[in-house]
Amino acid sequence: MASHYQRSLLLLYSTALVCLGLILLFIHQQYQNESQQIAQQYNIALDVAYRSTLDMYRLDVETRLETQVMQSDILSLLEKASNADSETLPILRGQLYRQFHREYQRMRRNGLSHFYFYLPDGTTLLRFHSPTIAGDNAEKTNPVLQLAHQHKKPQSGFSTSQMLTPAFRYVHPIIQNGHHYGTVEFSVPFDVIHKNIVWLLPDGDYTLLISAKHQDVATEMVPRDKFIPSPLSEHWLLENPNISRISRNFIHSELSRSILPILAKDRALQARLQNGGAFSIPLLHQGVGYIVTMYGIQSPRDETVAWIIGLSEAPSLKRLQQNLVSYGLLSAILIILLAITVHTVLRQRHQLHALSHLDGLTGIANRRAFDATLEKEWQRGGRAREPLAILLMDIDFFKQYNDHYGHPAGDKCLRQVAQTITDQLTRSSDMVARYGGEEFICLLPDTDKEGAMHMAEKIRQAITDERIPHEKSTIASHLTISIGVASAIPNPTQPPSRLVRQADRQLYAAKEVGRNCVST
Repeated sequence: MASHYQRSLLLLYSTALVCLGLILLFIHQQYQNESQQIAQQYNIALDVAYRSTLDMYRLDVETRLETQVMQSDILSLLEKASNADSETLPILRGQLYRQFHREYQRMRRNGLSHFYFYLPDGTTLLRFHSPTIAGDNAEKTNPVLQLAHQHKKPQSGFSTSQMLTPAFRYVHPIIQNGHHYGTVEFSVPFDVIHKNIVWLLPDGDYTLLISAKHQDVATEMVPRDKFIPSPLSEHWLLENPNISRISRNFIHSELSRSILPILAKDRALQARLQNGGAFSIPLLHQGVGYIVTMYGIQSPRDETVAWIIGLSEAPSLKRLQQNLVSYGLLSAILIILLAITVHTVLRQRHQLHALSHLDGLTGIANRRAFDATLEKEWQRGGRAREPLAILLMDIDFFKQYNDHYGHPAGDKCLRQVAQTITDQLTRSSDMVARYGGEEFICLLPDTDKEGAMHMAEKIRQAITDERIPHEKSTIASHLTISIGVASAIPNPTQPPSRLVRQADRQLYAAKEVGRNCVST
């Protein structure tokens, strides 16, 4: 029964540990899911801020194109410029500049700080922000312009062409009645987009990463240190913080200094940077929640050439963690309390079961326990064809002992005899039980008659060696014991009580020949 009790306890605590593990797994998964949902909200907010900024400028560009560019006097100047020689071209360029000079100042204030006119072959006719620089073929470094000329359709997209200024470009071929007069470009530098994002989302730090793989080769007009490797990866660049207000503020912010070293070690992040898309990373650092928002920007050829990276504190992450930890602790406490309660119930049941199978006086097995064990061993021995032995023992002249020394002394004597017999049994399968008032019985599995006789004599001698005084005994001055021995290979078709009766007959025989002996 003890083995069954131990198995029950093992099952109980294994189940409790599994439940605790499942709770921890659930809490971890719940945190991952809910924190990702929180992070996704930041990603959606950045997407909305970015797209709404681009849509605002797209509408502005379309309005200006229709009301200011597609006018007969402008088309006439462009047509003349497309056929002008090197001496006439500067004059036409000056006329075009004067036509838009005042309007360009308003455009700059609204964020469209880069305004270009190109000839049909892609040659730069006029840069309003640098009117003295012209005549270069912009198609070589401007993929948006290349697509616009290739398809003769308006194109828009992000690039860092020409002066290597990261910008979103709106390029429109000027075509009327099938005649291509040239191309106009309106560009919104990223610092303008950044300003709008910060205005819409003031609680974060934002900057732009440029792909080193897709970065155009610097021209003689642009310093070669305009871009430097980002703290995240050498494969992604950012504008040199010494010359960029955006990068300088980002890199030197307290938030960036806390988060960038963590991100740089995140291999999963490095892999996702190469795949593009948009994603957000929730993380806890030094007890503070943060959201890292990565928004991939594609080129007109659907390649990820830049990332808007946003860093924001997210107090809701810490609250989420605290709530889930509290839930986990409460669940763990409930499981532990339940396990303790079940353990207590199992222990009480085990104790009750043990008490029902133990003799109240001596603490060894009682007759009920002996009968149950005898039945099991009888069946097992029959299957295995192994002998089973029984020793039936009786204290000599115990009634006289009780009458002379008193019942308390008799009870003590019985306990001492029970302990002495128990001490002689060395195998876990052997069993001793109190069979009657002063009778004890031993069950010895896999024991033949010779082995049983040896064990019986060992027990008899051990009782003798105890030298328990017995003045009323007629055979010795100390307590003695008589033992009947029976051994047989069990026959499962017959009751085991036959073996007990045989041992009882041998006990009677031992008493008949003078007691304090073993009979078989």
